[in-house]
Amino acid sequence: MTDWQVITGDCLDVLRTLEAGSVDAVITDPPYPREYEHLYGAVAKEARRVLRVGGSFLTLCGHYQLPRVLADIGEHLRYRWIVKLDHPGSHARMAMGVMVTWKPMLWFVNEKLSPRRNIVDGCASGKRSKDTGHPWQQDLDYALWGIEALTDPGNTILDPFCGSGTTGVACVQTGRRFIGIEIDPGYADIARARIAKAAEQARQAELPL
Repeated sequence: MTDWQVITGDCLDVLRTLEAGSVDAVITDPPYPREYEHLYGAVAKEARRVLRVGGSFLTLCGHYQLPRVLADIGEHLRYRWIVKLDHPGSHARMAMGVMVTWKPMLWFVNEKLSPRRNIVDGCASGKRSKDTGHPWQQDLDYALWGIEALTDPGNTILDPFCGSGTTGVACVQTGRRFIGIEIDPGYADIARARIAKAAEQARQAELPL
């Protein structure tokens, strides 16, 4: 593969075509509505094959989903930690009367953890941009935390819910290889354009003056 690619298709179908042990980490932000909740476990099942032993699986999820999602992913991968993603500024108020100021990032590993030390279990997110038109686009900070804490330069990172390409942008900025999967052709095109632009900017930054 090239340094990055975005594949248009259903993530479960595409995951089954990827080579076993070919990915160093999965970093993703699945859709939150209840009708998509089954995808956490289904993707974790496929990720167990695709991830190398010791590779990490990092996903955002809602607080209200934690009991179900932890159990579903835990059937296939080994639980490691919950990382706190702080959201500054205005905060969402949940129906149960809770003002949400942070979001869980669930960290699992495939069988065992590759040796890593002194990982800080929290990061702050910048203001989320909606300029791509994607309703759930995150700031780069969540992806950068996972990339820098859990992977090394040259590693391959997979995002099964690529959306507008935030994880891919973070990968090319930090010298990682990227595979994105996106079911919506329009968002897939947006992701390719964003990642290509970020890759060109990174290449220009490396050129000698």
